[in-house]
Amino acid sequence: MYQISKLRVDEKNKGYFYVDIKQENGSVMTLNVHEDVLVANELRKGLELSQEKLNAIRSEESLVKIYHLALNYLSYRMRSKRELADYLLKKGCERPKIEQIIHRLSRENLLNDKVFAEAFVRSRKRLTTKGPNYIFRELIQSGVSEKTAKAALDQYAPQEQYENALRFIKKKMGSGSKRSAVEEKQRLSRLLLQRGFYLDTISAVLEDAFSKSDEEEWKAICYQGEKALKKYRKYTGWERDQKIKQYLFRKGFSASLIERFIQESECDDEM
Repeated sequence: MYQISKLRVDEKNKGYFYVDIKQENGSVMTLNVHEDVLVANELRKGLELSQEKLNAIRSEESLVKIYHLALNYLSYRMRSKRELADYLLKKGCERPKIEQIIHRLSRENLLNDKVFAEAFVRSRKRLTTKGPNYIFRELIQSGVSEKTAKAALDQYAPQEQYENALRFIKKKMGSGSKRSAVEEKQRLSRLLLQRGFYLDTISAVLEDAFSKSDEEEWKAICYQGEKALKKYRKYTGWERDQKIKQYLFRKGFSASLIERFIQESECDDEM
């Protein structure tokens, strides 16, 4: 049997107590326990403890420490169950005890993947220009189920997606002097896809936001055409013209604009 010989407040850790326990051989061991454990087990001076009771107190104290570690982690922002489990594993906690704590926190409504996912979507759509597919991938990576992630994305209305895509694309639009309208549109479309937007949203945004004047398109073909002239300078005549045409066609320029550039570049050569 063991007997509690003294109780002391842990001045450095709020809510914790030192419990001195006298062993049968006369030596004293000290446990550091949370007040929840102290109260639940009615620990007091003179109380006798069996080995089984002492083991139970130690186990309970371990769970309390993991619980408070989890609460501290959750205090910064909401977390998914898997995020919390991964964090506690890194802290050296045992998986069975982690599962107990996750169950307790879920029961106390402090850990809820549905609520987490909904808050995550609200935050992302308000603070970033990420599309729904991108946010969906983030939720899956955080450990949320596909069903929960999809349900949470219902909060991301099509109009909000359009506005965020438009905001994002306006920052990515170049001066328009180096690419054809076709190539620039393809580039912007790829960026929006990578950002997680749906194809119908991308089409609507590009149709409304992207335009290029004839003058800008001419400046773009002149820029790309000069590059082609340098690239194929070792060729002459018809062969050179064909290679330049193919190059500019791949860049998305129209046949009529390419012909105009070829004719004007030949005029410049004759001067």
